[in-house]
Amino acid sequence: MIRGIAAFLLTVCFVSGVNAPTYAVDNTSIIEPYYTGAINASCTLSISSGKATCKGYLTLRSGYTASLTLKLQQSKNGSSWTTLKTWTATGRIISKSYYVSSEYKYRATFNIKVYNSEGTLVDNFTKISETKP
Repeated sequence: MIRGIAAFLLTVCFVSGVNAPTYAVDNTSIIEPYYTGAINASCTLSISSGKATCKGYLTLRSGYTASLTLKLQQSKNGSSWTTLKTWTATGRIISKSYYVSSEYKYRATFNIKVYNSEGTLVDNFTKISETKP
């Protein structure tokens, strides 16, 4: 009896065209490009009491080195950017501060160049922080 009811319900579902709901998932915001020597990187900017602190973080695979360039940029309109300060370092982390005016928008850019053990450039990319008023 139970098998008959189950078979009947299945038949009704197929005949009536009942479909299971489907959902679209947007994963584009979490997809990162693949790099040879870098695992991941991030760039942040915080502003407190007129002091802008720019930070760049890099995680490298074993056997790779990196040169880092961190820039603090300003803009009146948010589309055209002027570089205020540029700092360079080697390694995995760079953190610098600079006093700024409240009449501009600011962002930090973090350029990473990764080299293999023979000194060949294998990755070259830039991360940009969120714009701060």
